[in-house]
Amino acid sequence: MLCPMVGNPKWPFSEGDENDTNFRPILVFIILALLIMVLTFWFVLTNRFGVFSSGDW
Repeated sequence: MLCPMVGNPKWPFSEGDENDTNFRPILVFIILALLIMVLTFWFVLTNRFGVFSSGDW
């Protein structure tokens, strides 16, 4: 009983294909969106390279 669960990298509670196909891309999309937002906000705050300025936004 424990061997298939240990070898299964999927979410333990998702036994159907619906959760496997819908949950993972949404989670990856949220993580990527957060990373892009943080990087953009950091560039705006630091304005290190002079590319992002308050006038461009």
